[in-house]
Amino acid sequence: MMLVPMRTIPDVQVNIFPNCGHWVMIEQKAAWESAVLAFLTGPLGEGSGS
Repeated sequence: MMLVPMRTIPDVQVNIFPNCGHWVMIEQKAAWESAVLAFLTGPLGEGSGS
């Protein structure tokens, strides 16, 4: 299901949280916070070639 966005959205990032339902920010709080912080503090446009 996520293959189309992964191939068509520039600089897309996908994070998979195993053994988790719809409330990832509660069920896997530390992993979610880590992924969000990495996204927010990461370089803009990395890999875009620009």
